[in-house]
Amino acid sequence: MRDTAAAAEPEPIRRSLTRFLLTAFVPYALGYFLSYLYRGVNAVIGDDLRASTGIDALGLGIVTSAYLITFAAMQIPVGLLLDRFGPRRIGTGLLLIAALGALVFGLAQSWIGLTIGRGLIGIGVSACLVAGMKNNADWWPPRQIPLANGLIMAAGGLGVLTSTTPVRAAVDLIGWRETFLLLAAATALVALYLFFLAPDAPRTAGRPHSRLRDQLRGMAYLVRHPMFWRIAPATVVVQSSFISYQSLWAGQWLADVDGMAPGGVTTSLQTMALAMIVGSVMMGWLTVSADRLGIRPIRIAAALNVLYLATLALLLLPTGLAGAALWAVAGFLGAATILPYAVLAQFFPPELAGRVSALLNVLCFVGAFLLQNGIAVLVDAIAPTGDDATVAHRLAMAAILAAGIVGQIWWSWPRRSRAAR
Repeated sequence: MRDTAAAAEPEPIRRSLTRFLLTAFVPYALGYFLSYLYRGVNAVIGDDLRASTGIDALGLGIVTSAYLITFAAMQIPVGLLLDRFGPRRIGTGLLLIAALGALVFGLAQSWIGLTIGRGLIGIGVSACLVAGMKNNADWWPPRQIPLANGLIMAAGGLGVLTSTTPVRAAVDLIGWRETFLLLAAATALVALYLFFLAPDAPRTAGRPHSRLRDQLRGMAYLVRHPMFWRIAPATVVVQSSFISYQSLWAGQWLADVDGMAPGGVTTSLQTMALAMIVGSVMMGWLTVSADRLGIRPIRIAAALNVLYLATLALLLLPTGLAGAALWAVAGFLGAATILPYAVLAQFFPPELAGRVSALLNVLCFVGAFLLQNGIAVLVDAIAPTGDDATVAHRLAMAAILAAGIVGQIWWSWPRRSRAAR
């Protein structure tokens, strides 16, 4: 009965903007809000976790990045499942796993328990971004998809914002364990909201499920497509570095390199999150407006990548600019890391939307996992004192910048192929 009703609803829902937003947009925005909150919370409670378990920087990196590796491992299955069963069913089931992970994390007594809980959270929120973009691809006109994705990204920015001062206040008031128990309950409520109130998209409701063989064939088509591999390398470097720094290492940079006190670190991370929210909305609006003027989204995405890499270069240089201000700029430009998803969606048919986003996502999150732990190895290996920590952070940033420049040259290199223009 639920699916039959959903199949009949899309057009009435589309005619009511309020109902459309509350049912076909807000549930996915809330899911991505939680995804980013969970992703960034360890940057704020890292000291609490280290005090509870006695783990070092590498241990904290392992616990934090467990989210990333399980998230990455789920992306291909998630892409297949979303294109087969739709975002409502898959999103609901996975969010319930995230709620379980938050419960395990809050009750954990060792770094092993923390890692298991964090890994379950990564599995549980692994569909939030891709489900939101899949839903947008099904509901919104093609030229509006960058704006819709930008609004989803803004919801993620609100999650990052909530993971700073509000989470710090909650932890100071009731403790980090109790805070995670509340997060578990909130995540379960969002899952129920998604399942019972979100409609199936008009392009998927009532459509027969494709065979697994056909879905895998579609994935193979994406893997072989030159357009995907033109955009992927630079996107992976930029997005994985942004995820790694925003979720953990920006706070450590501010403390180790800039010598900022914990309160200042939290405030700076909050400013970075605010900048990301503003950037998310503006990037979507900019892309839609530029497209009307004949400037294609692929050019906007490439230009914003270059600006992001330039910001990392300024962080490395002795310019005298405040690190907190540059990290805010990085947050603003980091919102543009979602644009390549919309760019790729325009090169492939709608039935591949879940898989193309998932394929790019798995590469980005594997990259984030490697970066997050690679930075930790550098810090633990060559930073026995605070001064040496600065060297370690700068070496890691220089390597990321070099890889990003190579990736962007590959993206922008002139090609004769029509698809590449």
